[in-house]
Amino acid sequence: MDNAASQDGSYQGSSFNPTEAEVADMKERRKKVQAVDYAAWAATILSVVLGYFFFHWSYFWVIPIICFVCSAGARHVYNLSYYEEEYLMFERKDEKRRRRASDKRRRELGQ
Repeated sequence: MDNAASQDGSYQGSSFNPTEAEVADMKERRKKVQAVDYAAWAATILSVVLGYFFFHWSYFWVIPIICFVCSAGARHVYNLSYYEEEYLMFERKDEKRRRRASDKRRRELGQ
């Protein structure tokens, strides 16, 4: 990474401008984190519904806390910082905007 983000993923500067290889690495780590998040939250929802409505667990509220810990742990294990996630989110929005503009131009030229 450049001097804006250190090895531990913390943000130090006023700009965050990763290379294409770093962006590809961030995307791979984000996919892994999302997979953990989806699995953890699906298990949480199922456990809360079953625990509260069917088994009448008195401590069903602990399950979402465990899920939050799993989500944070996945981000720590895969070293995905808040700034990297934000960068990928804005890049995805920009990509969608460019794709829509490109589709619009193609439609205009095709007619």
